[in-house]
Amino acid sequence: MKKIVCSILECINKELYFCGYQLRRFGSRIYICAFDAPLVIESNKINNIDHEYIKELIDRTADDMNMGKYDSVLKTSRTLLEEVFCSVLEKKGVTPSTSGKITDLYGQVKQEYGMKQNQNFDKRVNNLLSGFEKILTSISEMRNEQSDAHGVGSKRIQIAEHHAQLFVNAAIVMADFILSVSEKQNNSSTTHSTSTNS
Repeated sequence: MKKIVCSILECINKELYFCGYQLRRFGSRIYICAFDAPLVIESNKINNIDHEYIKELIDRTADDMNMGKYDSVLKTSRTLLEEVFCSVLEKKGVTPSTSGKITDLYGQVKQEYGMKQNQNFDKRVNNLLSGFEKILTSISEMRNEQSDAHGVGSKRIQIAEHHAQLFVNAAIVMADFILSVSEKQNNSSTTHSTSTNS
């Protein structure tokens, strides 16, 4: 697929050359820019992280999966979780941790949303939360040791497609769950506030 895309871009760029423009590929996206100008990509600030945002990210991940860029899939999985954690913390008026550890962010989320394992909770809920923590730790470790963000040299292990699919699916389920918890609590707070004021 890579070779086909490159061949198509090459043919199109031969035609565009006379107009002073060319198509350039960056990741899984293609941009048009002036022939002799550097490619500048402006990213919009994400104002609303919701279930629709997760769906859009799934579509982007699908592109990487199709191109065999499994390291990027791991990176995207972690980024998704970090953005969701930061978003739900900010909704509570809490400044997200800047330690760089995703587990610290999740710890803040658990604290602020009352998700810490509690003996009074249903055992099944505690098991579910424990499972999420294991998923999070695994994604974090795989991202640090195996993804394209770090040069690990001889330690690098080739990530298989089914492993990448497992990690992105786990991240999506976890992100969706955290958003649902946040929405439920924030909606309850708004409803309670409105009824109290009226």
